[in-house]
Amino acid sequence: MLFALLYGVLATLFQQLPEFLLKRTSNPSPSAAVVSLIVSMVGSILISLWGAMGLIRDAWKALDGQKPAFSDMTRWDGDAAGRLFINQIVPIILGLIIGGICTALMVGLSQENGVVGLIPFIRQPWCPSTSW
Repeated sequence: MLFALLYGVLATLFQQLPEFLLKRTSNPSPSAAVVSLIVSMVGSILISLWGAMGLIRDAWKALDGQKPAFSDMTRWDGDAAGRLFINQIVPIILGLIIGGICTALMVGLSQENGVVGLIPFIRQPWCPSTSW
């Protein structure tokens, strides 16, 4: 429980970091916003990898009949982090590729016939209304 709480608090802190830093400055520059966003993203990724490694490592230990230890959860393993990072980044890349293909098809079809490009924006009667 303590590790899950620590992981949650650290993840929340890194997610709130850009907003906190930009509110502290009276006139934030665009470069400060970009730097704070990059620091937040890198920190959030590292915390996510660290938390996943700790939880998975101790889950395996518990399945083997050993007692999970807090020190095992907090230990950093570079090889495991690399494997987890690859497993997280591959679906993102695939999603971007599929989204790019769909966008290219929509643009291509809309150039052929302007009405066809509007198909994704048509609201069907059975779809719930959206706030946007």
